[in-house]
This record gives sequence, structure tokens and C-alpha cells, in this order.
Amino acid sequence: MRQPAPTTLPEEMRTLAGAARDAARELSRASTQQKDEALRAAADALAKRSRTILAANKADVAAAKKAGQNAAFLDRLALDAARLDGIARALGEVASLPDPVGEVTTSWRRPNGLRVKKVRIPLGVVLMVYEARPNVTVDAAALCVKSGNAAILRPGSDALRSALALGSAFAEGLSAAGLPRAAAQVVPTPDREATFALLQLDDLIDLAIPRGGPALIRAVAERSRVPVVKHYQGVCHLFLDASAPPEQAVALAMNGKVQRPGVCNALECLLVHRAAAGKLLPVVGRALVEAGVELRCEPAALAALRKAGVPAIAARPDDSRRLRPGVPRQDPGRAGGGGPRRRPRSHRALRLAPHRGHPDEGPRERPPLRARGHGERRHGERLDPLQRRRRAGARRRDRHFHHQAACLRAHGARRADHPEVRGGGRRTRERLGRIR
Repeated sequence: MRQPAPTTLPEEMRTLAGAARDAARELSRASTQQKDEALRAAADALAKRSRTILAANKADVAAAKKAGQNAAFLDRLALDAARLDGIARALGEVASLPDPVGEVTTSWRRPNGLRVKKVRIPLGVVLMVYEARPNVTVDAAALCVKSGNAAILRPGSDALRSALALGSAFAEGLSAAGLPRAAAQVVPTPDREATFALLQLDDLIDLAIPRGGPALIRAVAERSRVPVVKHYQGVCHLFLDASAPPEQAVALAMNGKVQRPGVCNALECLLVHRAAAGKLLPVVGRALVEAGVELRCEPAALAALRKAGVPAIAARPDDSRRLRPGVPRQDPGRAGGGGPRRRPRSHRALRLAPHRGHPDEGPRERPPLRARGHGERRHGERLDPLQRRRRAGARRRDRHFHHQAACLRAHGARRADHPEVRGGGRRTRERLGRIR
């Protein structure tokens, strides 16, 4: 008997999630070859539909400009031929990854002869809630399909046209490989109540992953009956040790702050060893100012820069929160985000502070990193300590590496924590704290 068409938004979301559940069952039985064929066919569909996708994105960007969104927001939202080509390449990267489904992670035999194995299996249906990042539509869908999961993709209203166009191309790839189109569905309405309706469907959806600012994360976590994997704000710092060569310090600071200042792994705070403040602060500060970055400094750093004739201003008490470029202002009407609207973050401002020599000690003017971080990303430039550790064969318990952080780099660029640079496949969340 034919089911009646849904008449309310909650009924429509239940129908969508039910289709995803049916698709997840079929997808869990799909072979690796079939899933990889779907991803490669989706990449071809993106190329074939590039004009349609870019036209939809152009309409999204125009609407966002009219709504008064800032430059960092528009940069995250915008697509062009090069970015679309990068999204298509990402599908090929995911297709080339090993299939996790069926992998035996460990096994053992009990004294009574019983053999036990831990085997990876699909979760089922994953709900992705995200903001104005069209590429997340394809990245999340690809990772879900590769791991045998169906994806429900809930973009912010600012990126809805782009997401629908990308989702349609991805569904074409699924069909070409004989997989159900419902294995990756974009929620077709901008109504935020659709997000809350989906979050109540714990009988159909197995996991929710919000990607966005604190208000969105909080809204999803507080309203969800579905298990949520969430992140927090993180701290994107660069620490320059006293041994850092000035030219390398400049290169790392410029990469972290200037390459793409509007993204969530852009540099937020620069810490410089006090012993090297006179050597490093002027040269690094001058390069940043010439690139259009506003320097907001702690008293000692401000004095050193002004003495060298580098323009800078005093740091504000709330700069650690205000200068986070990766978190756009929240709108309760976007992607289920609740809470008050915030002022747009300045994506061309950077906080500078002198440092006593160890990142967890922290400068006198501000709390230590361990008190401010949430087990997420940090970045370090430490030359001599690392060289000593290598020569002595010291363990990773070296004090310079004793951090509760998901990602810590030595001698590495701040922006290197991206799949296209780091390798190892794509990701659905930029920061997931210690759980990755």
C-alpha cells in the first residue's frame, strides 16, 4: 500500500531519515570496488556539472553579500573552478584509501579456546550539521559512503543552493555505481526546525556531527537525542623558540596567518620566547603588518614592536575569543545554530605575546595554554630542544611534547594540518579534540 505523502516538516524529515536508513543497510553490504566506483563517478559528475554548481554558488555568495556577511565568511562560502577541482580530487583520494569495513583491529584467544575478534563495521546513518562550507557536503558524503554509512547533510542556509547542486552531482555518482541515491541526501529546506526534527530521530539516525561555531555546537548538543561527536574552540597558536631562525619564523607566521586568514586553522596567537623577542618580534611583526595584519600585543611585545617602529596596538581582554577567524557569527536561523548573534571576527588581526620559554607556563599577562586549550590544535617551532631529543633518543615525554593536544607540530607550518598537505584522507571535522 502506498504511503501518504508527508504533510509536516517533522514527517518530511522522518521520511528522509527513513530513506537514509534503508540506504545504509544496502550500503553496508556494498563491495569496496562498488563504493570506490561511486566516488570516482561522483568526481566525474562534479566536472560535468561544474557550470551548474558554480552558478548556484554565485547565487549563494550574492545573497550572503546582500546580507552583510564579512570577507572571511564569503571566502569560506565561495567556490571557483580551482576549488571545485580540489573537491573532485578529494573524492579520488578517499576512493584510494583502504576500506575500513571488515578490518580486524585486534583478536585474542581466551583460555577456554574461544577466539575473539574486534571488527570494524559501519555506524549506519550519520547526520552532518555544518555552516557555509560547500566542500563539506562532498567531503562528508564521501567519507560516509567509503565507510559504509549513509549521510544526511544539513548545510547552513547561506550555502543551501551550492550544497544541493553538489549533492545532486554526488547522487549521480551513487546511481552510476548501482548504489541508492538516498545514501547521501542534502536537507532541502533552510528551516532550522528541520535540524531539530532530525536530532530527535534516534531510532533512525545513529550519530550527529556538528561543524561550526560554539552556538551551533551547543544548540545541537542540547537538543539532540542522537549521540553527538562535537568539538570546541581550540587554540591556534605558534610558539617561536629562542633558537628559531628569523627567516623561518617569518615563513611560519605568514603561512599561518596570511595564506587563508578566514579558515578555522588560521593562526590566532603568536607566542615568542622572551630571550628572542628583540630578534624575532620586529622582523616577524613587520612582515605581518606589510601583509595587512593588525597586531594586538601584550605590553612587553607592544613595547618591543614600537621600539622597532612596527605599528601595533594593545591587546584587548577578549581578543582570544574575538580573533578566531574560523567561527562566523551565529544566526539561530542557520544550520540549527542557536544563541545570540556575535560580531564578525577580524580575520586580519593577530595577538602577540612574549613567552617565558615553555608553552604550558604561559606568559605573565595571560593564562597558560593548558588552562585555555581543549585538547585541540597547537603549533610549535622549537629547534634546539627537538635536535637534542633526537640526538639523545629521548622519549616523547620530553617536556616540550607534554601537551594534551590533538595535533602538535615542530618545524611545521600552521596551515599544514589540512588533508591536502598532511595526507591520510579527508575529514568531516576540522577539530575533534583528542578524539580523532
